[in-house]
Amino acid sequence: MPYLVSRFAKWGTDSPWGYSPAYLALPDVRQVNYITEYLDSLAELHAVPRVIVPSNLEGDVDLRAGGITTWDSNDPNGKPMEWASVGDYKLGMELVNSKKEMINDAFFVNMFKMLASDPLLDKRMTAYEISQRLAEKLEQFTPVFDRRVTEFLNPLLRRVFGILYRAGKFGTPPDSLLVDSGNNKRGLALPEITITSRISLALKALQNRGIEQTFQFLQQLIAVKPEVADNFDMDKIVRDYSRNAGMSAELLRDMRSMMILRQQRMKLQQQQQALQAAEQLGKASKGLGGAPDFVQDAAKNAMQPQPQ
Repeated sequence: MPYLVSRFAKWGTDSPWGYSPAYLALPDVRQVNYITEYLDSLAELHAVPRVIVPSNLEGDVDLRAGGITTWDSNDPNGKPMEWASVGDYKLGMELVNSKKEMINDAFFVNMFKMLASDPLLDKRMTAYEISQRLAEKLEQFTPVFDRRVTEFLNPLLRRVFGILYRAGKFGTPPDSLLVDSGNNKRGLALPEITITSRISLALKALQNRGIEQTFQFLQQLIAVKPEVADNFDMDKIVRDYSRNAGMSAELLRDMRSMMILRQQRMKLQQQQQALQAAEQLGKASKGLGGAPDFVQDAAKNAMQPQPQ
């Protein structure tokens, strides 16, 4: 009966133990519970306050709504009086809200709210401000999410995949998926797992933000020194950017198809350049009886379709 346990945070650098956000928020949670209990008592006290009753009115005080209690007006101390019901409920609620905010921060509640909300619906902040705050929260949450993926989700999904494969649910795999597993045996390669949750997409969008900032910085530099662009694999950047933005991988051409398309475009450009060169030579040599034969032959060869 194998089982998997993920760690929210590591207990030390080399320790296998971990702890949850509740461990960090537990003191605040307990204090909120205590304050809430006191505030409930205070609310009940204000709703039904305690009273001091003179001995001559004992048993004659009516605390019901609309109740009537008679007392001797000649004795100012002979009437029932509210006693020790003073308390600042508003201050207590402010303290509770402050503690709740600290608890929410420990559980990254605000980050999840940003992921689930529509920036256009929040009139207090612009979309850019929301993205900046979300990026800050995501940077703090990244180690937690990475541990969740590597320590729990990936092992769990590979385990399920292995059980189903051994049970014959996937049929016979093609040879392209088999790898050398040692001792002259071939086994099925482990599957690559891609997480497509809101958090993973937000983290990928954060990578796109880094790409945008990098090229904003390089925009003026490339204009002065274009060779600095040689440091970057532009094709990979474009493909990764589109995937990180949530674009379906099915909409991207595979690398082989893309290279064939580029070769065809290059040949077409070469043919057009050869035709333009032949036309220019023809115009220049009109007074000499037309373009030379070798120039015309070269232009014709350039216009002929090339074998693939």
